[in-house]
Amino acid sequence: SWTDPNSKSGDTFYITIDGSIPSSTNYEYLTTEPTYDLPSQKEGQTTRRVRAMNGAGIYSETRSFTIIFDSIAPTNVSNFTAVPTQKTVTLSWQNPTASDFTKVIILKNSFHAPASITDGTKIYEGSLTSYTDTNLNVSTRYYYTIFALDHIGNTSSGTLAQATTPATLIVPEPTTPAEPEPVIPV
Repeated sequence: SWTDPNSKSGDTFYITIDGSIPSSTNYEYLTTEPTYDLPSQKEGQTTRRVRAMNGAGIYSETRSFTIIFDSIAPTNVSNFTAVPTQKTVTLSWQNPTASDFTKVIILKNSFHAPASITDGTKIYEGSLTSYTDTNLNVSTRYYYTIFALDHIGNTSSGTLAQATTPATLIVPEPTTPAEPEPVIPV
């Protein structure tokens, strides 16, 4: 949308999609309203130009609007691993190499693998390639899903990992060895 100059003689807005200056003889769309519903967009960047002409045939300045349409999610991370200790799970992965990749979000759940970025507890958000989940319970299975996001929020399908923290180690009590049997020579 744009600001309508509210001309008393009525304005017609001419719109081009090829980057050229719009006019009454060079336009893709025209409207008398100060808004415009975009038709279906193709992937990538498009520049729309808008120019008003009043009833006296005088043109306004041309306004440009750049639209970036991106519906393609980044690829999933690769090599997602979960290595447990008694109270932690260290997660590591390789981020996608796509130019519009911006961050990952990791979710944790104790019952099932998170299926979306709202299905669990968010434990990490950023662009690093490892994270350690701490203060965990022993003998507990944890499910993790890592999602890659691009600059406009398209989200990958997610990569899963799971780990079970081991039980507490039991250290045996030291014992005093019994006296050895005497060796009697024969």
